[in-house]
Amino acid sequence: MPVNQSDQPASIAERAGLCLGGAGLVVLFIVLARLSPELQTRPGLAPPAGRLTALVMGAGLLFTLWVYLVKRLGASRTAWLVLIAAGVGMRLAMFTALPIAEDDYHRYLWDGAVTATGENPYAHAPSKAHHTPPLDELAKSGEDTLRQINHPHLRTIYPPVTQAVFAVAHELAPWQPLGLRFVFLLFDCLIALSVVALLRHIGKPLVWVAIYWCNPLVVQQVFGSLHMDLVPTAFALAAIVAAIKRRPALCAVALALAIGTKAWPLLLAPLLLRPSWGRWRELAVASAVLVGGVTVLYLPMLLSGGGHSGTVQFAAYWYNNEALFRLHANMWQQLGSSVGLHEGAAKHMTRAVTVGLVVAFTLALSVRRIVRAEQLAVRCLAVLVFAFMISPTQFPWYYTWFAPLVALAPVWPLIAYSALLPLYYVQHAHASIVWLEHGPVIAGLVAMWWKHRNVRSAICDLRSENTGKIALRRSQIEHLNIAVIIPVLNEERAIGKVLDAIPPWVGETVVVDNGSTDRTAEVAAQHGARVVHEDERGYGAACLKGIGALHAPDIVVFCDGDYSDHPETMGDLVGPIARGEADLVIGSRVRGTAERGALSATQRFGNWLANALLGAVWRVRSTDLGPFRAIRYASLHKLGMDDRNYGWTVQMQARAARFGLRQLEVPTPYRNRIGKSKISGTLRGVWGAGTKILYTIGVEAAAHAREALSRKRLRVVLFTRYPVAGQTKTRMISALGERGAAELQTRLTRHALQRLRPLPLEVRYTGGGASQMRELFGDELNLQPQGEGDLGRKLDSAFDEAFASGCGKVIAVGADCPALTAALVQQAARGLSRRDLVVGPAHDGGYYLVGLKRPQPALFRGIAWGGERVLEQTLARAAELGLSVCVLPSLPDVDLPSDLWVADRYGLADIME
Repeated sequence: MPVNQSDQPASIAERAGLCLGGAGLVVLFIVLARLSPELQTRPGLAPPAGRLTALVMGAGLLFTLWVYLVKRLGASRTAWLVLIAAGVGMRLAMFTALPIAEDDYHRYLWDGAVTATGENPYAHAPSKAHHTPPLDELAKSGEDTLRQINHPHLRTIYPPVTQAVFAVAHELAPWQPLGLRFVFLLFDCLIALSVVALLRHIGKPLVWVAIYWCNPLVVQQVFGSLHMDLVPTAFALAAIVAAIKRRPALCAVALALAIGTKAWPLLLAPLLLRPSWGRWRELAVASAVLVGGVTVLYLPMLLSGGGHSGTVQFAAYWYNNEALFRLHANMWQQLGSSVGLHEGAAKHMTRAVTVGLVVAFTLALSVRRIVRAEQLAVRCLAVLVFAFMISPTQFPWYYTWFAPLVALAPVWPLIAYSALLPLYYVQHAHASIVWLEHGPVIAGLVAMWWKHRNVRSAICDLRSENTGKIALRRSQIEHLNIAVIIPVLNEERAIGKVLDAIPPWVGETVVVDNGSTDRTAEVAAQHGARVVHEDERGYGAACLKGIGALHAPDIVVFCDGDYSDHPETMGDLVGPIARGEADLVIGSRVRGTAERGALSATQRFGNWLANALLGAVWRVRSTDLGPFRAIRYASLHKLGMDDRNYGWTVQMQARAARFGLRQLEVPTPYRNRIGKSKISGTLRGVWGAGTKILYTIGVEAAAHAREALSRKRLRVVLFTRYPVAGQTKTRMISALGERGAAELQTRLTRHALQRLRPLPLEVRYTGGGASQMRELFGDELNLQPQGEGDLGRKLDSAFDEAFASGCGKVIAVGADCPALTAALVQQAARGLSRRDLVVGPAHDGGYYLVGLKRPQPALFRGIAWGGERVLEQTLARAAELGLSVCVLPSLPDVDLPSDLWVADRYGLADIME
């Protein structure tokens, strides 16, 4: 069970509210099921729409409020139990209900029966079934269903994959809604599992799956009104998962199946193939699979021919419950009437322009680089929401297209949509109701876009009329510890002004005196700063000294002490990091407002050249190497900064690009400094800074090239012992005796060597010599002694030597886990492509596997080796270092007599003395 991810423990009132909210949703659905006989759609008789709308809107409103509590409690046991029970209870209630307020399911039942009997559902319209052998016999058995099909003169609109789903439902329960509900439940559960997988992959709280699982509109539309739209959503979500995990061929297959269910997933094709751009062979294979699969799936529809096609009629003429499309259509009709355009032509023009807008929006999102998995999911959500918003048919069941993705990006307008879309059932009463249904959501989304389009407006709370200082919203920083480092050298006149301008929400200010000969340090202390001294001259040396003096903050801000920067605008830098949008934020003097003379011509040229080189090597867009910057503390440690003078800023930006940090530039004002610059104010400083910056870029580019060459090189290090009786597996001696324990060690090692033989293997041993090891286990082994010290030092040594030899991924395993396989190690190697650290937990609290893709010596320090908290302490250390973690399945190892059942399972334990 995941740990609680909320900032503070939940109160009893919040837990009670969560339980009452979940129970309230279930009760509302039980009432809805009891009223379902009155809410059915019958020929010539409309259901009582007001009662239905009130019930579903009430459930949606309760759900919108309830989601807040779910997110507040995090992944607590209470939250998990309540959300699972609420979702199951709502679905069970709908399983007992008659179909509510819709009659589309009659077409599903008829199509399923036709397909199940081996006939072509596209050949004839249902109205002709009585006169078309062999459908006439089928029409007699399904007379009640056939009589209630809407638009019976039109041939079916549903593609072949959907027909297969309907056929399965017919086999489960002929002519009954129950078969459809069981099939829909299967796809519903697959979607929930996919959402959990995506949440885990992008690092979001798994409890957010409640936004989908307990969504009342989804449950009512799918299991109450029996709409099939979860089926294409399930395939589309599988395609998104495959795209995020870089499985382009599998993504193409899933996407083809989604398109073979309904046409709308075609909109996602450019985005889902975006990770393959630049890998032309991979892209060509995926594209061929997608095009070929869709062509094959749609052949039955394309070959059926004839008139009265439901697909053509729907695409060309259908409109219902539309909002923005209505405005769009009215505009074209007025324009058409002014130039003599026929009304029908104006309607077709409206649809054509709508399709063009959706395609243009999708392509615009696709051409932008996708760095993180979350970006791909959010862009898919944006495409589907945009398509829904301007569609001529905004049916409430279309909400299921993007409802699962809302769980990955839970914005309140889209969550609240579940409380507004039920107005669809009464929208025929008055034309303005459609705006009550869609207007608040459209306004909310536009407001969010407007808020986030300008970084400054998103992070500023107020601007003082007297000082112009900018303050961050308190809710963004109240849980953060923010530190400022200011390197200084003879800044007596300026440092007081700098410190006075620092916002009050900064928790720690460190001034690093780099050898001042004036009263700089004294003035800084008088203004409340903590002063440390660094005798070695150099900007980088001073910054490193300041970092060493910090008390583990969340965010570190670097600022010059000459008053050229504007510390009061520090919120512009900290805000994107506080909101989780960036890891490194640089204040760009070039994009901001610089006073005349504040930036010299040489500085401007140097900035342009250095950033052009950074862009050429790492494809990052930047304009400045400005010293005013903020970075996540864990990310700063991850960079391993070591430059001690002029190359500090460019080294940070280059390594941030190398290590995949999210970089962002924000415009900042810049003024003429107080005093003379130590760099740009002297010819020696300009020459030294320029050459060092170019040298640093060259060094980092060379390291980047070496990493690219070695990234795929894998080394697997097996840790084991030479079996010496009485000194090996000592905890097993009570059960096996001294020789039996040593024999168990021998068997475990041979078993591991056999299973890992296909991998590039190195064996690290202790307790004997190399000749003894080769005599016992084979001459072909690549042997290395484990060395001295505890297990942490031995692991650190093994990783360091492997990385020094050019390996890009190093995985260490033990011989005590007989369930370990080469396939599992390869899975760990794939995990290192996405994460910094991979671990395989053992049942006893340790781990049977640990892997890295770059040296992390601090990871193995301070661990109580041999105890029950090895894994827990290692993961805590990884969190301190800012490492992302991939966790493999937990497996048992063989250390104690109680573990002998594991050895026995693999035929290794028949060695009792």
